[in-house]
Amino acid sequence: MTRDSRLWAALALALLFAAVLAGYYAVHKPVTPAQAAHLLGVALDLAVALCLATVGGALGLRLLKWLPLGEGNAFGLWPGERAALAAALGWGGLALILLALGLASALTLPAIVGLAAAVLLLFWREARSWWAGVAQAVCAFWGPGLWPRLCAGYVTVTLGLGLLQALAPPLAWDALVYHLTLPRWYAQLGHLRVDPAFAFSGFPQLNEMLFTAADLLRGDIAAQTLGWAFGAVLALGLAGFAGRTLGASHAPVAPAILFSAHTIAISLAWAYAEFLLMVLALGVVIALDQWRRGDHPRWLIVAGALSGLALGCKYTGVIVPLAAFIVIIANTLSEKRNTYHVPRLLLFSSFLLPCLLTFSPWLLKNWLFTGNPAYPLLFPTEGMDAWRLTFYNRPDLIERNPLSAALVFFRAVFLGVQGGNDYDATLGPLWVFLPLALALGWRSLADEHKRALWPMVVFCLASYAGWVALLFVSKYAVQARLFFAIFPALAVLAAAGLLTLAHFDTPRLRLSFVARVIVGVVLALGVVEHALDFGARSPLAYLAGAQSAGDYRRAQLGWYAAALERVNALPADARVVFLWEPRSLECASLTRCAPDEIIDRWWHLRRTLGSAENILGHWQSRGMTYVLIADWGAEFVRAWRSDSLETAEDWAELERLRARLTPVENFGGAYTLYTLP
Repeated sequence: MTRDSRLWAALALALLFAAVLAGYYAVHKPVTPAQAAHLLGVALDLAVALCLATVGGALGLRLLKWLPLGEGNAFGLWPGERAALAAALGWGGLALILLALGLASALTLPAIVGLAAAVLLLFWREARSWWAGVAQAVCAFWGPGLWPRLCAGYVTVTLGLGLLQALAPPLAWDALVYHLTLPRWYAQLGHLRVDPAFAFSGFPQLNEMLFTAADLLRGDIAAQTLGWAFGAVLALGLAGFAGRTLGASHAPVAPAILFSAHTIAISLAWAYAEFLLMVLALGVVIALDQWRRGDHPRWLIVAGALSGLALGCKYTGVIVPLAAFIVIIANTLSEKRNTYHVPRLLLFSSFLLPCLLTFSPWLLKNWLFTGNPAYPLLFPTEGMDAWRLTFYNRPDLIERNPLSAALVFFRAVFLGVQGGNDYDATLGPLWVFLPLALALGWRSLADEHKRALWPMVVFCLASYAGWVALLFVSKYAVQARLFFAIFPALAVLAAAGLLTLAHFDTPRLRLSFVARVIVGVVLALGVVEHALDFGARSPLAYLAGAQSAGDYRRAQLGWYAAALERVNALPADARVVFLWEPRSLECASLTRCAPDEIIDRWWHLRRTLGSAENILGHWQSRGMTYVLIADWGAEFVRAWRSDSLETAEDWAELERLRARLTPVENFGGAYTLYTLP
């Protein structure tokens, strides 16, 4: 066969192959146009989250260079540490810029697009460098050795399940109450708002600012996926810090221990405040370590700024600047050298002033809107009077036993169940077993490890002291989730606990091997636990386009989703007051729903207005036209909450109120919608 004939034969075969493929897939379409559009939407949610993560990383690297602390890897940091530290600074700085836009009524889609584009265009080299660091950190994460790879595999599976769940419609309680609801408000309004009737609108909202940007660009799923990105960066940063501190083989051990806490693992898809708070806390620990090693006071500026940003995530983040300042004091008193000859007062100011500077905008915002910088806490304010403060803090239930308070961590580990009791977290045995091993084997550690670890010991103990102290202020301080800022440093200490076990090995018993087997079993059980939780809420049908977002919400949220759909179908001028239901993310508009955000509405109305007639008159005067009563919530409080403040008279008055209302629809006995007379 000649060359020309072979060419024509090849072209004919190529055309035949194309015809066969076209004919087959014209009938057997692997993806329908509707599915393709849905998959594109899922990809866009992920792309928006990664874009905002990139903006933060690029901005953070530029801020680090401006200080200056050096360029590239001159910090002596591992790539994962550098990526996490830059992201912590960048996300915090970006959130404060968004706060300023919100106060200036400029929180709009064009403003967000312009801001992101400006950062990426101006700092494109930093963006590229940040992603290069992330890629290097991922490669280093899978280091040599079976044990590190098993830990890395556990973390990868956990992150993978979390990402799939994060790309589905939000389900987590607090996300539906305020973490994603407030960003939805701000996106609709174009500015910030502190609503006297919605206490959570006064909390520090570093997370919510970033979620607002994602909501404006794409929606609440993109915001939730951004929350997952916080967790992924935390894992890489923690691995880098543990690797540099303890050795490369221990790099993936620390994040594996962190995610062995079931609540931390599943909260990758919750859009809560904890992961950004943990990234910032890790950044503080890294900055303090760099300052301690090099005695460069500019690292205290970084630590101070990150500490203030941590406090800007939530009020319980106060343990981060408290612990960091104690580490600075302890290091200053223990180290006689002072390379830069900086007076102690100036040294402390280098930390405290940036901390105050990065946190004060939240105090200023609350003061401008309510007159109470710490709204809704400390003292009565409009919308949060003395009655509501009492209900929220429950001074009758605060801790009064110092020994019991001092053991709150151990109580949370052994008694805590996610969603099952007041501790509201499932943590796991490694948080007791491995720190205990470190305490017992501390003397066996090499001097270099002791020098690297003792500041983290001080950090964890000081943070824990803050947790214990807050138990005497509010009953909610028993919730371990509120103090997850301690856990990144504690995870490194727990990983160090494995180092010490070799000291206890004998010819007859290799305790270090036994301990690794135990840790491996705990991680294996963790995979099973995470997989079962994922299976119970499996988003795969939604992600594949086989299930709509509405169907997914109804399948997962039950009658709540159906009730909200009915509320949204009411006339355009309808205004619905909720009782015993704080979630309102899916409400059609800001004015339509008045959620019972701290589940105190009926109790408060009874103490301030008294009778059902007065309460109805109050609602009518405020323009309310419907009432949605969460019957399941009322029954739970009435029958199962032994610490409930409602009295028999309150429940009797509720029945008198129902008698005055006209039922519209009942939702499986879980909710009842009424119209006001």
